[in-house]
Amino acid sequence: MATFKFLILPHQRKDDGTYNVKIRVTQKGRSKYIKTCHNVSASDIIKKKDNGKEKIKIKNQAVIDLMEEMILGFKKKLTSAGVEAEYWDVDRIVEYLTTDVDNFRLNFISFGRKIADDIEREGRKGTAKQYRIAINALVRFVGKEDLDINLITASFMRAFEKHLKTEPSFKGRRTGESLPTDKPKGKRAISLYPAHIKTIHNLAKAEFNDEDRG
Repeated sequence: MATFKFLILPHQRKDDGTYNVKIRVTQKGRSKYIKTCHNVSASDIIKKKDNGKEKIKIKNQAVIDLMEEMILGFKKKLTSAGVEAEYWDVDRIVEYLTTDVDNFRLNFISFGRKIADDIEREGRKGTAKQYRIAINALVRFVGKEDLDINLITASFMRAFEKHLKTEPSFKGRRTGESLPTDKPKGKRAISLYPAHIKTIHNLAKAEFNDEDRG
């Protein structure tokens, strides 16, 4: 049966200094990598030399928990394919694991920003601002402006909440950007941000779920 491991490839450092977390799938001596939606920065990792080669280890427990949950999901999906999956090559396995049967995809970040804009047009500027702050925190967590709504699970939200506890408080500027401060994030923010994300998620379900089509 295939084996799985999440890791960082040192040579794939991005221009902004972050690394994408990948999951290595190995079957019959061959390996392929699945790109995840999660990027890590210098504060999330530990670098060391091993026989002259650079090794990178993730130290952020929230990221570790999220990756372990993702690997568990892959194992469950592969098991559901039956005994024949034991004879697949690694290319077939990765294709099976990364193919979405439903094919429905929604960029949750863009949807959340649209919801905030709609709320502001209704005159609820304070609520719109809070939604944008929560979305910005989510962007910092995933490391980009694109997040498939199918990836937002209970384990994803638990990892997000753990991430918030490690973050400092951010202060907004007139330019629209937010900069970190030297103060820890308050307990209210840690509970409020996930609540806003869940509200936006429920709005997405109300708009896009089609019970007749399953």
